Order: sequence, then C-alpha cells, then structure tokens
Amino acid sequence: MLALLLLLPLAALAAILLGAPAKLAAFLAALGNFLLSAALAVRFVPGTPGFQFEQRAVWAAFDGTGSLSPTLPPIVCHLGIDGLSLPLLLAATLVTLAAVLLTPKRLAQGTATFYGLLLVLAEGLVGVFVSLDLFFLSLFATLTILPLFLLTGRWGGRNRRFASLQAALCLALGSLALLLALVALVSALPPSARTFDVTVLAGARGLVGPQVAPLLFGLLLLGAGLLVPLFPFHSWFPAAQAAEPPPVAMLHGALFKNAGLYLLLRVAWPLFPETARHGEAWLLGLALAQAFGLGLVALAQRELPLLAASWSAMRTGGLLLGLAAWNRVALSGAVLWMAADAVAFALLFGAAGEIVRRTGEARIAHLAGLARRAPWLAGMFGLGALALLGFPGLPNLGGQEALFLGAWAVHPRATLWMAGGFFAAAVFLAKALAPLYLGAPAGPPGADLAPGPERRPFYLLAGGLLLLALLAGSVLRAASVAAGPFFGGAR
Repeated sequence: MLALLLLLPLAALAAILLGAPAKLAAFLAALGNFLLSAALAVRFVPGTPGFQFEQRAVWAAFDGTGSLSPTLPPIVCHLGIDGLSLPLLLAATLVTLAAVLLTPKRLAQGTATFYGLLLVLAEGLVGVFVSLDLFFLSLFATLTILPLFLLTGRWGGRNRRFASLQAALCLALGSLALLLALVALVSALPPSARTFDVTVLAGARGLVGPQVAPLLFGLLLLGAGLLVPLFPFHSWFPAAQAAEPPPVAMLHGALFKNAGLYLLLRVAWPLFPETARHGEAWLLGLALAQAFGLGLVALAQRELPLLAASWSAMRTGGLLLGLAAWNRVALSGAVLWMAADAVAFALLFGAAGEIVRRTGEARIAHLAGLARRAPWLAGMFGLGALALLGFPGLPNLGGQEALFLGAWAVHPRATLWMAGGFFAAAVFLAKALAPLYLGAPAGPPGADLAPGPERRPFYLLAGGLLLLALLAGSVLRAASVAAGPFFGGAR
C-alpha cells in the first residue's frame, strides 16, 4: 500500500501530460493518497514495535565487476511506517488534499503545469515520511526543490523571482549537505557493514569512529537545518512564504519543517546519540536562539503572511529542544506537536493567502474588523492561531506539554526559558492579531469576502485538527512505542 502513495501522484501527473483535466486528476490523486493513509492508520497496530507495511524493491545492485561495486552497497527502495512517521504522513496527505482543493480550477496561465508541479512537490514530501533508505530519503527531499522554485517564481506574488531563487539556493545547499553526509556515512563504515538502510544503520552506530561522527552529525544538522529552516539560516524563509501562492505556502510552511525535523529524528540522533549528547549546550543554545530570535522577528512583522511565516520558524525552537532532550516522552510530544502544527499552519497560511487575495491588503492594521466582514475566513484563521497559541482542547497544546515534560527531566533550566518565551510570544502575538477581531472595519470597500467554494479546504483542515485532538493520546502512545528502540529505556 505504501508504494501506491508514491505511484498515485505519478499516475495523475502522467494523466495531466496526456490531456486529462488537471484539477480533477490532482484532486483524485490527493484524495486517494489521503484515503490510503487513513486506511493505513486504521490497520496500524500501535503497540507493536518496529515498522509496519514494509515493502522492499532493489533499485540498483552492483555485481562485483565495477570499480565502485566492492564499496557501494545495493540501493533498495525500502518503505515502511511506524508511530513516528504515520502521524506526519497523515498530516502531509491531508494538507496536500486541502492545497489542491484551494487551487482554482482555472489559473490565468499554465493551469496544467501548476497542478503537475504541485503533485511533484507532494510526491517528494510524502516520500520522505515513508522511505527507510538514506538514498531515497535524500532523493525525495531534493525532489521538492525544483517544483517549489518554479511554482513560486511563476505564480507567486510580490518579489516572487528573488524569493524563489533565494529559497532554491538555500534548499539546494541543504540537499548537498545531506548528500555529502550520506556518502561520508557509508564510506566511514567497514565494507562488510555498508548499507543505506536506516533500520540496519541504527544497529551499526558504534562502527563510525568518534573522529568522524561530529562531522557527519554536523552535515546532517546543516542539511536539515536549511530545509526547516533553523537559525541562523532562516532569513530567506519569511519572504519566500509571503511570495508563494497560498496552496504552495500551505505545503511549504506546514510540511517542509516536518520533513527536515523528521530527517533529524530518524537519522541524525539515532545514529549519533553520543555526539548529540556531547553537543547539548550548543543545541540548547540553538533552540533558544531559534525561539527567541524568530519570536522577536515575528513580533516586528506588520503583514499577515510574514507574521505567519516567522511564527512557524519560531516554533521550531521548541521542537529542537525536544530533540536535544532525546527521551521517549519528549520525542512522542514532538511528533504530536509536528503533526498538529502542520494542520494548524496549513489553516493559517491558507486563510492568510485568501485574505490577501480577496482584499488586496496584507497589512494587519488595514485588515481591522475582518471578523465582521468575513466571519468564516477570520474564524478559520483564528482557529489555526488558537491552536498555535496553545488553546486548551486542541492537539498542539498536548504536544507541547508532553515535549516540555520530557525536556524538563533532562534540561529544566532551558525548558523553563523556552516555556516562558512561548508564553510571552503567545501574549504579544494575540495582541498583534487582536485588530482583526476587535477593531472597527477597515477598507478596502467592495472586496469579495462572501463564502465560496474555497471554504471546503478550510473546513477539511479544521475537521482534521479537531480529530487529531480526539486521537492525541493514541498518537503519543504510538510514537512512544516507536521511539523505544532508539535508546532502550535510557533517559
């Protein structure tokens, strides 16, 4: 079934190239992937450790006659999911379906091309969460760069060309760092133990020498850090998010962060836990710099898309704290946090894009009284904001509480600073957004703010957020079971 998740977007792309209606083909592929991931969730056995629904197919095998064959292991398309990847996969397919629904049936130019590139972007993101082979993890992460560049550069908004080029360069550097880490990691292993399989590498971590491990960990952190992005590689992110079309911003802002952090929790920390432990002071400093630095950047924004993008980057600091704590409680909380934030930020970015498109205005001060003029749109934006502010009853709060509880057991001082920073940011961000709901209505007059077909993706995301709140306990338990083999009960 996992292979179908990768084949459906490709089949839809082929249909579009052959002349099929682009919107319908993309919608059927996105709907099929969401239903498949939901079926996997229903059949998933949460108390069973290890990976489920595994599939293997040899992609490239070396017969011993080539110059590289004695040192290069076979490349196997190994797919599988566990309690860490399943919630992120569900969030990815849900956000992809909402992004396709939000895209107009007809664009001013290149409708088929837009949908085709959107499918390729979704293919790369889904592939990251189901791949268990380093080669394919790197391949799928790299696959997202070109469609993001083209979608933003051609269909984006203000400063789209510069923003798309800057984003593509930063992501390409991150992809290069991941590729170098992959090659160096395999080369550092004894010839008999060389493999790209993540599940095998987890048991061979002691075979990498202590002199090489910090370099490999640093390359992985750099590559994933540019994808997330982490401080200090964050400066391109808000401008890129503001320039992207709303469906693309939903995928980029909601899922790229999860893909980068998933690479860290699946590869970097399990393979090099001692290196991460020795560098805890630096990692905690990076987490706090991400939260406080990007929090100040968010508070300085006066435009809705820029504020949402900076807010997204700021919350990554808390997730990095969970990785630095590296215990089952913090890790399970991080997974729930990532899944819930993906849905909430998709709601936030999608609603912000619709507000800007319908009003022609991005400045928060000029959108005062929006709740009176467009209660449904302001309500969807508000639901996403409340979830991210930690409103009780929504799943984001449960993820934060579990992560901070796990982090407190290891790093109480850093956790206290992080929690205090998040609380202060919530207060100031709520104050910054208050004019949208409490202010007197402002122009521009005549803007079309009546509900339309575009409301369907927002209701889909809102329903997903509420369903995730009901299933938060199951997500935490499944993630805790999956995280057990990483450290065998320690910490």
